[in-house]
Formats: sequence, C-alpha cells, structure tokens
Amino acid sequence: MPRRRLDSLDRHSEAGLALEDVRAAEPIEQLAKEEELQQIKAVLSTLSRREQIAIQLRINDGMSFGDIGKRFAVSREKARQMFSQSISVLRERIAS
Repeated sequence: MPRRRLDSLDRHSEAGLALEDVRAAEPIEQLAKEEELQQIKAVLSTLSRREQIAIQLRINDGMSFGDIGKRFAVSREKARQMFSQSISVLRERIAS
C-alpha cells in the first residue's frame, strides 16, 4: 500500500488509528527489549567464563547437557547442575 494511502487511513479511520497505535508502540517495545537485553548482558558478565559458555551452548546452540559435559570434561549431571545454578544466579541478580 502506498505511503500516501496509509497516511490517509491513519487520519480517517479506526483501522488507521489502530495502525498508528501499533507504530507508536513498536519503538517503545523495542526500547524495552533493548534495555532488558543490556541488563541480561550485564548480569551475564558477572558469571564465570565457563558458566557463560555453558549458558550460551545450551540456550543459543541447543547443545545437550551430555555434549556440554564432554566439552568441559565433566559428567552430564555436572553440566546440568552448572547450567541450573547459573540460571538461578541470573534470575536472582536480575530480580534485585
């Protein structure tokens, strides 16, 4: 739809108002997401490098605890515990 037509809808119809509201909310939502991401990054930086890597491997790369354990030369259970403890610490620090 050409921009001129969309502007016309924006001024003259309820649908246009809804579109305008969505566009106005998007920057606010994006800013909130960026602030949340920055907070998570800041808290992540307080963890040990090993904990950061374990979280990245599990969440970003979808690696199993068994594979994470092999990477760190620990058991699957130890990898799971390390991940769980790290996530708990993150939650506590973000909440405070």
